[in-house]
Amino acid sequence: MPAGEFLIFCMKKIYLILSVIAALAVLIFLASRFMPAKYITGLLGKDNAASSLACSYPTYLALSKDKIQSKTIAAYGEYLKDQIRQSVAGVSFSNENIVKINNREAFAMEGYVRQNQTNFKILTAALKGDGDEVWVFNFNTVENKWENNAPVFEQILNSFSLK
Repeated sequence: MPAGEFLIFCMKKIYLILSVIAALAVLIFLASRFMPAKYITGLLGKDNAASSLACSYPTYLALSKDKIQSKTIAAYGEYLKDQIRQSVAGVSFSNENIVKINNREAFAMEGYVRQNQTNFKILTAALKGDGDEVWVFNFNTVENKWENNAPVFEQILNSFSLK
């Protein structure tokens, strides 16, 4: 692989990892800056503290483009899980499936992580693009907002198309 291509490859991998880290940084910043857990626990009691923090967490979407590098979409999904596990301590995955999104093969999975006494759910989908491209969607929300947000996440995924 020529040096220029290798540099671009490395930068894209770093971007993918940084997008996951950025998501967690926002979470940690909001938790510590606006609603410190000790303060909330002292005011509201232990049971209500986590739900108050969860109410302040913004739901968001991150989208990135990567190279699949001759992997199958299933192999890329496994690679993606490994990358997320390296960035997010304690994350677990479920509902892993190969699906079709607008006639394109995709790997989709749900993730779960508990941080700062709050449960978070993640929907990650890697959609095979043209050639060696893969588009990675990360949807993040607190667990108690999952039922309301999951249909919106699915609608966004199903409306994605390459032009």
